[in-house]
Parts: sequence; structure tokens; C-alpha cells
Amino acid sequence: MIFALSMAAVILAVTWALAAAPAIAVLPLGVSVPHDKRAEPAVTDAIKHYRCLVWAIGIAATLISVATWKWPAIAALPSLIVIFGALFAYVKSRRRIIEAKAAGGWYDDVETAISAQITATPLNNSALADLTAQVRFPWIWVLGSLLITAASAGIVAQGWDTIPETIPTHWGASMQPDAWSDKGIGTVFGLTFVNLGMIAVFALIFWFVCTSSVHSRSDRSIKGQLRNRAVMDATNQATGFLLFAICLPMSQIQVASALPRYAGWLPVGFIGVIVMSLVGVIALIMMILRAQTRIDDALRGVNFPDDGKDSPDNDEFYKWGMFYYNPDDPAVMVDKRFGAGVDFNYARWQAKVFMAVILLLLIGSVALPILL
Repeated sequence: MIFALSMAAVILAVTWALAAAPAIAVLPLGVSVPHDKRAEPAVTDAIKHYRCLVWAIGIAATLISVATWKWPAIAALPSLIVIFGALFAYVKSRRRIIEAKAAGGWYDDVETAISAQITATPLNNSALADLTAQVRFPWIWVLGSLLITAASAGIVAQGWDTIPETIPTHWGASMQPDAWSDKGIGTVFGLTFVNLGMIAVFALIFWFVCTSSVHSRSDRSIKGQLRNRAVMDATNQATGFLLFAICLPMSQIQVASALPRYAGWLPVGFIGVIVMSLVGVIALIMMILRAQTRIDDALRGVNFPDDGKDSPDNDEFYKWGMFYYNPDDPAVMVDKRFGAGVDFNYARWQAKVFMAVILLLLIGSVALPILL
């Protein structure tokens, strides 16, 4: 029952995050809309429709998860229902805005502008100076994740002689082992390898975001690009905390699953993964919203030459309103169309190489314990 309730809490948190996404996005449901049309009924009704669908799907999935508490494997499946349901709601709801924009010719005779920063010199305005800093690498969270992972591996290594020759490798719903394997580096330190692989993937993403030029393709005004930079920095820091929040209970499971004297703490670790993932996701959203509020407060009353002008309509380059694909654009990284953070121009070779590296790291972190 505890597992089902934990999954229900996760489902509600995911539902809340997905329902809040249009508020985080620069553009309503990933559709380019002129400023003077963003309050149109077609836009506001589409967002309401999206949120109602997401919450209806989320509540139904939560009830299914609780109702199937006797079968943990089934109780975990409704979380996927929410994700795919939100994708359906997104595609269906944004269609209303697209049709209204096309029928009304919203971009006909609209003056558009593109702004860009050509030097690294910060703005002279003292209220904005701190907000134009470069995106930071979340060192404290990455190093913290490495530290707790190393500490758990060290504790297990010290107790190596107390580990039996046959160890459990899987636990059922009642937290009783139902699969075993021979003692070995791969089987004993499996979760350590998983943690290290996860840290490597996240660190690579953080480094890439910090060192690459991220080009704004949604809101290309000066204020829009300042908002984008602030959100990217908050996303990097918040994702770093999420990494730490997941590594913490994973490290605890590493110790409890390997050393018999700590076996009684194993359920705490399993529940901790769910709880800390939930805390991490909520913290991620709150930190991004806080960054948005902070930059909006700083920009209030500040005027730039391109104020009042719209960014060009480039919906045609976004597949399903989410994935930027423009072979004629040299930009490698762009801002997310829907949600917060950064994404690739999937027409560039760097994006394909990066995705291949991520895939290899994920496969390697899972395969390495088996090979060893």
C-alpha cells in the first residue's frame, strides 16, 4: 500500500508539472502568437482545455494506481498514462490555436524584430547586471552526488568479507528477495555503476549547456533572451539538485542491498527513491518559477529598443511543436519551445552525436555491472 500511495503522489506531482507547463513556456502550447493575440479566446480556451485534460487523466491515473495497490507492477503503470495522455492533450489543444491563427491571419502586417547579443559585456543597468551572467555548472550538486556515491561504495568495500557468496539482486513487492546471483564486483557494486553513469550523463549535459551558445528561437526580443538565460541557469541548478536527490537514496540502497547488517534499511531506500524524485521534481519547477519571477520583476519598467515588437513566426521548423529542425540554421542549441531549458537543432550533426553518446553512456552504465 505504501508503494501505491507513493506512486499516487508521484503521479499527482507529474500531473501538476505537466499542467503548469503552458505557464512556464514563452509561447502558449508551443505556438507562435503575436503579443496582442495572446489573450484571444482561442488561446486561453486552448490552455484551459489542455489543463483540464491533463488533470482529468492525472486524477484517473492516480485512482487506478491506488486501486491496484496489491499489484505494484500495475500500480506503477499509470504514471506512463499521464505522460502519454499529456502528449495527446498537448497535440489536441494546440491545434485550436494553430487553426485560429491561420484563419485570422494573425501575423499579417505584424512588425517583427530579432535581437542578439554580440559581446559578452554585461548590461550597464545595475538592476540587470547580475541577471545577465553566464549559465553556471551545478558543482555543489555534482560533487555531492559523487561524494555520497563514493562513500556508499567505500562502506560496501570495507564490509566485503561479510557479504555472502550468493546475494539477492531483486526484491518483490513485499521487499523479499526473489532473485539471486553470485558475489562479484558487478553484482555487488551494480548501483554504484548506475549512479556513476547517471552522474556522467547529467554532468555532460550541464557542461554542454554552460559552454555552448544557446540561441533563442522562441522569444527573440532582448527581454525574452534575458528571461531565457535566467531560466536556463535555474534549470541547470535545479536539475543538479534532482541528480543529488536521486543519488542519495540510490547510495543507501547500495549499502543496504550488499551488507546483511543493513538489510533492514532496504525498504527505506526504495521508498526514498520515489520520495526524493518527487521532491526533486517539485524543487525543479519551483526554482524555475522563482527565476522567472525574479527576472520579470527586474525587467519591469526597463525599456529596450525592440519593446512592443513580435518575434518572427517560425512554427514550421518545430516538429509537433517541440523539436526544432532547421537545416538552414547554423545554431546547434536552442531554447525549448514548450517547457523550460534547452534543446537541440536536430538538423545539426552535433545533436546526433550527442544523442548517440548519451545512449552509449546509458547502455554502458547498465551493461558494465553485468560484464564485470
